[in-house]
Amino acid sequence: MFAFFCYTESMQRKFIEKVLASLDIFVLFSIPIIVFPHQIFAFNTSKSFFFMGLAEVCFFLWIYFLATMPEYRLTKKQLIIFCVPALFLLSLTISGMLAPSRNLAFWSSFERGTGLIFLYHCLAFGLVVASLVKVRGKTFAQKIYYAIFFSGIILAISALFNDTGGLAGNSSYTGAYLIFSFFIGGILLFVVRNVWRKILVSIGLIIILVIPFVIGARGAFGGLLAGILVAFFIYLALSGKKIIRVTGVTLLILSLVLTAFVGISLIQPTSRIHSEFEKAAGNSRFIFWKIALEGIKERPLLGWGPENYSVVYAKYFDPTILEPGEAREVSVDKPHNMVLEQFVSGGFIGGMLFLLFLILFFILPLYFYRKKIFSKMELALFTGLFFAYFLQDLIIFDTVITYMTLFVLFGIFTGTTLIFTQKEKIKTISGLKPIARTVHAIVCILLFIFSWIFFVHLPSKKAKGIYTLVSRKTAEKDFSVVASISPMGNGRDVGIIGERMVKSYQENIDTIKQDPRLIAQAHTDINSFLTEADKLTEAAPNDYALWLACAQLESFDMTSTGNFEDKAISRALSYIDRARELSPNDPRVYLVYGQIFAYQKEFAKAHDYLMKAYNLDPKIPVLKEYLDKFEKLFGTKL
Repeated sequence: MFAFFCYTESMQRKFIEKVLASLDIFVLFSIPIIVFPHQIFAFNTSKSFFFMGLAEVCFFLWIYFLATMPEYRLTKKQLIIFCVPALFLLSLTISGMLAPSRNLAFWSSFERGTGLIFLYHCLAFGLVVASLVKVRGKTFAQKIYYAIFFSGIILAISALFNDTGGLAGNSSYTGAYLIFSFFIGGILLFVVRNVWRKILVSIGLIIILVIPFVIGARGAFGGLLAGILVAFFIYLALSGKKIIRVTGVTLLILSLVLTAFVGISLIQPTSRIHSEFEKAAGNSRFIFWKIALEGIKERPLLGWGPENYSVVYAKYFDPTILEPGEAREVSVDKPHNMVLEQFVSGGFIGGMLFLLFLILFFILPLYFYRKKIFSKMELALFTGLFFAYFLQDLIIFDTVITYMTLFVLFGIFTGTTLIFTQKEKIKTISGLKPIARTVHAIVCILLFIFSWIFFVHLPSKKAKGIYTLVSRKTAEKDFSVVASISPMGNGRDVGIIGERMVKSYQENIDTIKQDPRLIAQAHTDINSFLTEADKLTEAAPNDYALWLACAQLESFDMTSTGNFEDKAISRALSYIDRARELSPNDPRVYLVYGQIFAYQKEFAKAHDYLMKAYNLDPKIPVLKEYLDKFEKLFGTKL
């Protein structure tokens, strides 16, 4: 540190510039492929904390030298452009403050990692990228393109050796990122002049194009093909020859009409396209979308807050999701449609600002083309990229790596507004005096330390602690980590732990009941978990999955130990009452009621609750099994 301050101001500037530029490139290359295995939901948790930690280093380093390097300050024009994503996040912040679960809105869950805190890190990193592109020019932008492209190749290859989507952890996540890598690689193909580089880029493009099809990322592969066609049609439409231009425009219009037709047919239950999609991917997404629309109707203006779709899903729960014969997700926190998700999260205001944000990704390349900053090919490929991204986003949701890439590309576009145009006049500003510069550096360091500890270190430590907890098989588990260390994870992630416990006990119930030691261990673990869950009554009052899991665990504990005391009954009822208030249409709620009242020997009341569950959806096998048992035991005497 002392040596650094001994440098001349010019030497310090050059050193910081190199460090910041190199660090930005490293972030973009490493995040899609980085994984720390000892973190819960490692493929998301690893990436989100690693990104936020490095983004904070970049941002505060940038803030430090803005005081003495005026050329890195964004112009008014560039700041106005950045107002769109800033307003989008501001609207989501207001929605988050009014959300049923503010904890989820700001922190998200370890499973996703894409709450408001993460999004603000994306915005900050995008500002740094815009500043660097503004000063260092198109050469730096191309380095970013290389980082995104080569990380995409590694990610694609990793998916071949892992059926869970390689280093992204999911085939859909991998496919979504490869859309960006493919089209950016296409831009590099037409930019590089070296023949061998062109050959290498071409090989990389083939790998990236084929992998989504191989790993079954249908949405990404379809989006890629559609984006390629749109890029080709736009390229034709920009031709200097009239017949080619007319052909391109015609094909582009027809493709947009066809896209609209397919989209409308997709949501019509009687259409063939709807049926084929249902055969390929099940009808779960249609259920998710229907529930999302109900949520939008209830809160149309400001929505439910970011990451709060799980609250809407519980409130408008569709029992058919529990029917057998389909590979379905039952515990859901995303509608699997990014547009619907943003309208659920931010209402009409947030949803429209999100669409405006996306529209800029089409408008800015067109603006650059008209200003002769972008070539015809660059305009075509960027338009194809965002068309493909938008299409696949209609059946999936954004993740850490796609959000990061979106804001980075927006930063590139914002910084590009001054490239090859008349440069702004930079006023000569003398450097700060040594004392002022030292104070400025200390303030930046202190802010960075606070931010890094609170937003990165503590949540990451908690994620590792939860991983250790759920990985332990036989020893008694210390559940104190689930409600301590950091606010992140309080609620949904604790509920997921509860769901895992319920599933494990249900699958091994016969073995556990035959071994007194296993009964005692399960009793200890369940009570330890419930004690910690009780601490989240204020932090996660609307986390339905958590309270349902708590009720199911208490019910299992009473069954396995034979302890049906009033205290245990009262505790189970408190959990299930809370769950029913949050999700009155879930048959599992009434199944637990039936079990609890059966323990109290109130068989008529138990039967009534089982009938409520059965009437919600008679196709759920377990409900019929319980009713048959009642009939055998009690006949019609109920």
